[in-house]
Amino acid sequence: MNSNAATAALRLAAEHQRAGRLEAACTAYLDAQQSDPNNPQIPAARGVLLLQMGHAGDAAVSLQRALELAPDSAELWLTLGNARVRNDEFEAAREAFSRAAKLRPDLAVAHNNLGNVLRRQGRPEEAKACYRKAIDLEPDNALSRFNLGNVLSDIGALDEAVGAYRDALGLDPSNLSALSNLGGVLLRQQRFRDALACFERVVAARPDFKRGFYNVGLACQGLGKLGAAAAAYRRALQHDPGDEWALNNLCITLMKGGEPAQALAVCDAYLDLSPANRKPLAYKAAALIELGRRDEAEVLLDFDRLLFPYRVELPDSYASMSEFNAALAEHIRTHPTLRPEPHDKTTIGGSQTGELMTDPTGAAGTLEREIRNAVGAYISALRTDLDSHPYATGLPGQWHLDTWGVILRAQGHQGPHFHPEGYISGVYYVTVPDEVSTSESDEGHIEFGRTAEAIGGSAEPLLRVVKPEAGTMLLFPSYFYHRTIPFDSDTPRICIAFDVIPES
Repeated sequence: MNSNAATAALRLAAEHQRAGRLEAACTAYLDAQQSDPNNPQIPAARGVLLLQMGHAGDAAVSLQRALELAPDSAELWLTLGNARVRNDEFEAAREAFSRAAKLRPDLAVAHNNLGNVLRRQGRPEEAKACYRKAIDLEPDNALSRFNLGNVLSDIGALDEAVGAYRDALGLDPSNLSALSNLGGVLLRQQRFRDALACFERVVAARPDFKRGFYNVGLACQGLGKLGAAAAAYRRALQHDPGDEWALNNLCITLMKGGEPAQALAVCDAYLDLSPANRKPLAYKAAALIELGRRDEAEVLLDFDRLLFPYRVELPDSYASMSEFNAALAEHIRTHPTLRPEPHDKTTIGGSQTGELMTDPTGAAGTLEREIRNAVGAYISALRTDLDSHPYATGLPGQWHLDTWGVILRAQGHQGPHFHPEGYISGVYYVTVPDEVSTSESDEGHIEFGRTAEAIGGSAEPLLRVVKPEAGTMLLFPSYFYHRTIPFDSDTPRICIAFDVIPES
């Protein structure tokens, strides 16, 4: 060890760092480390500098060297965790923050940062416990209270989230993220007036705050102040003309406010910005109908050509379609994600699963292969027959499936909706009650063309009703508004719905 050389190199590193010559400072730290290889403070200082420079990977290497020399340093483990986070190495970050918290149980920041990683890993209850520990250690720490609010919001504990955000703002009134997130939770609680007060404070302090005016628009929309909502969405678009959420809600607000001509103009601008987007096609069709331009709407809602029925062939491993469908029905009934009337879905009088095709084996896996065959056939037909149709713009080359099961009881139904994230949507009918199959009425049928109440309109819609049949599949554009008509039967109506999600 050459202590004099090490001291000189450290002095030089400090001079370079003060002068902003960071690369030179890193080199000087390396020289110091060579002269004094057993001093953990040198690789630790270099690691901190590298992290400041944005070199998280190199920082982690240097900090690991420091920890080899000082394995009981909670501060070093904390800094290493920060480097791992910057490098998206969340499991390694969790381990580092856990070590820091065990070595220094009183180190609030270690518990806070551990909570952040656990939240990112989808472990909200553990994250919540970490934030509460950090708050116990440092009651005046606004950041930990803000983070607690975030995880409480994640798990739907909205009243508690409101309290956490208010506590954070009481300690740090300048935290606009906390103010905006508080507004978001109040919005979810339909406390629109309180939410609006939050969002107005945000945009008053920071007119360029991300999504500020968009959130003002949401609150105004909830209060029925459609003119104010439209004005707020237009302000949001001044900051970001390509903001699809603002364009989307501006279309809805203008339609609801009885301004279909303005809505149509926004739809066309929306399509100019994003020709492959399906959402504006849904609103454009509704606006054209409201304006009496039904011929143009019929081009977009070309039910004859765009509804694509597909009969599933009997899989080799099943004796009959009844046996195959019975296996699918059991898969849906026993699926761990099955929930009655999920709050964020349109299913009324029934239950719905989350992602269904998690097992490539069995009946579900067999159906998934059939769905992919049907999607391939549909895309081929679109390329052949609809090359000039707006819907054919941006046909997905790469895509994945999102699938879910739906069980509807007597009087069960789904309100009018479309699937904004999909390109192609579809449904496979597993079980259709006899009362639906044999009825001369439309009960239990799928209806296309009736728009949601949220966008209003008084003109007679263009409609097409299709009778479901067990063992058949129906594919359609994701921008088609559709609903399930209520029915009476002791037998449930069971289906598997899906979206084709484009991949960039």
